[in-house]
Amino acid sequence: MDKAVEIARQFKNSPVTIVGDYDADGVTSTSILYLAFKWAGFTDVRYRIPKRFSEGYGISRSIIDEIRDGLLITCDNGIAQLDAIKLAKEKGLKIIILDHHLPAVIDGKDVLPDADAVIDPNALAGTADFSGYCGAGLSYKFARMLLDGNKTQCRKLLNFAAIGTVADVMELRQENYVFVREGLKSLVRSDYCTAGLYALISAFSLTSHISSYDIGYKLGPAINAASRMKDDGAMIAVRLLTYEGDYSSAVQMAEELVCLNESRKAEKSAGLKAAHEAIERDCLFGDIPMVVYVQGVGEGIIGILAGNLCEEFKVPVIVLTDASEGILKGSGRSYGNYDMKAQLDLCSSLLITHGGHVGAAGLSLRKENVELFRSQLMSNASDYEASSESDTYYDLEIKATEIPSFIEQISRFEPFGEGNPSIVFKINGFSVVPRYGSFKKLMGADESIVKLFSSSCTAIGFDMAERMRGIDEPKILDMVGVLSDNYFNGSVEHQIEFTDFKEAATAKVETPLASMLRSMAMSR
Repeated sequence: MDKAVEIARQFKNSPVTIVGDYDADGVTSTSILYLAFKWAGFTDVRYRIPKRFSEGYGISRSIIDEIRDGLLITCDNGIAQLDAIKLAKEKGLKIIILDHHLPAVIDGKDVLPDADAVIDPNALAGTADFSGYCGAGLSYKFARMLLDGNKTQCRKLLNFAAIGTVADVMELRQENYVFVREGLKSLVRSDYCTAGLYALISAFSLTSHISSYDIGYKLGPAINAASRMKDDGAMIAVRLLTYEGDYSSAVQMAEELVCLNESRKAEKSAGLKAAHEAIERDCLFGDIPMVVYVQGVGEGIIGILAGNLCEEFKVPVIVLTDASEGILKGSGRSYGNYDMKAQLDLCSSLLITHGGHVGAAGLSLRKENVELFRSQLMSNASDYEASSESDTYYDLEIKATEIPSFIEQISRFEPFGEGNPSIVFKINGFSVVPRYGSFKKLMGADESIVKLFSSSCTAIGFDMAERMRGIDEPKILDMVGVLSDNYFNGSVEHQIEFTDFKEAATAKVETPLASMLRSMAMSR
């Protein structure tokens, strides 16, 4: 890191080109570096993010061709792009690699790119005290040194490190935990945000309180949606996050990102419907892995579809869609002990390109090879073991009346996320009462989300509508879920996000009015 910052400072009056990635980690990494160089007084700073569909992941030879001279710094990519980095070196560029991915492997050995400085704790085993950073975390560490620890500027950049860390599902341990904990405090303050970032936060009504859940399910997906819906969408996201001008313009830019995210949601919903039809048409039930060819969906959402189907069917899933004439692109998500990258390696002769890791991978192949690809994967899956999902596990059993005191206690251990999971409770005695004339409220575009009400808190269950058809009268439920405070329109209420439930043994219950009438009748 010392060497990289020393190299960078030599280019204060020369071109500096940042090459990032199109996901939320890459976008926030790029934003951190761009702002840091500008704030440090560098006179010629530009950024370039690969186009998701036409160029694909990582720095390429075509991107190198665009850079004439100066300093090239990659973030969230670069460690495995040996040819592109070699070409950049031959052009006389100075090169800094900031990445957290694994290096290229040639003849069974890790091979590092020919850069002037490589910062990647996962490629340089044993050289770092902590190796769990995402690209944004590493970029933030670099920026702090470049800015000599300027407190105000670093606080603004910490917000992006927090977003990238949660959105890239990094473990909230050691410094990652600190990034997110402190970032959540400053994200709600306009003086600690760029105008663009604060406009995006405001668009989701998160200005009074923000949690790691809000990053993971609101901000992160909105940033990701830009590149999922547009080839150069990531550039739109970086322009928003780094914008420091007129706030009304920032609001318009944020609205564009929100609209892209809404389009992504609608496309995902239609894609899931088409995927279910394909599974039924091709008789894929019971396949391990499940290879689903879905025609007519965008390349940007096939990873989301694979993740959703994986959770639903409890098996590894690869979703394929048309990319060009006769060529399919695919995205896979793992389940159980299935090593997605290793299994694709075994089928490499059938693939045009592939890459990834244990849990997720991408690939491309010719359409005529789909059936052979599917059968070869299935024949190689003899050692597959699914995770046991037959039991519901929880950490602590409490009464519904104890929810307020336990929410106060668990706030001491936030933020929760990967590596620091939320505490799961079994909550006994949740009394369902009517609100707005109904005992439950159906939410979401497909009305699959159920919201229940009690006198002291609410409960929300995702994909629970089918299971809860019978909840149309007063009931007492025992639930398993996590507790939190729900902030909405300036008010706050305790909430259970439940994943399982059953009617309590003492399910017979009277409404308050019925109880009052019974008392009146008994006293006469």
